[in-house]
Amino acid sequence: MSFRNLVLICLLMAGIAWIAVVKFDGSPDSTSTETTMTSDADPLQNAEAAGGEASSVKADVQPIDMASPDQNETVKTKDLTMGATKLAAEGSRITYNVVIKLMDGKVVFDSYKDKPWTGTLGNGSILTGLDKGIRGMYQGGKRAIWIPSYLAYGPFGIRPHIPPHAKLYAEVELLTVF
Repeated sequence: MSFRNLVLICLLMAGIAWIAVVKFDGSPDSTSTETTMTSDADPLQNAEAAGGEASSVKADVQPIDMASPDQNETVKTKDLTMGATKLAAEGSRITYNVVIKLMDGKVVFDSYKDKPWTGTLGNGSILTGLDKGIRGMYQGGKRAIWIPSYLAYGPFGIRPHIPPHAKLYAEVELLTVF
């Protein structure tokens, strides 16, 4: 399974988790997650009141915390080599090589070992932090990009390679701009 397919699966799982939060909580932006249940609505209490046995294990459904501790951070970039031809902007289809590392230096992906990535800026086909960091590059350029976790893989990460809330460092070489 390719890294790109793994990313798509993780994004799909995040969407499913979002739907679960909305379904159990009632709204996507509700500030209260506490639910009050009466004895009529609680099957464990009803079983005990009727003289039956109730399980000692009670499920506690908590909505997933989608907030990230770094939402005030932004993508930071530093040009390593300036390109000289076409500019990558919103809607540009691009081909690029990328090395993605955790902040401790551990390499989690290296397209030089596989094949270059392709995508279109602004349509969601590129990781959000990379998309923001690549904009403004010229074909042939190289750029260092620091990505906060909420613009990367957020509270889920990609186990076992990228832990939850991981900030990433990427070096991008922009090969072509169509």
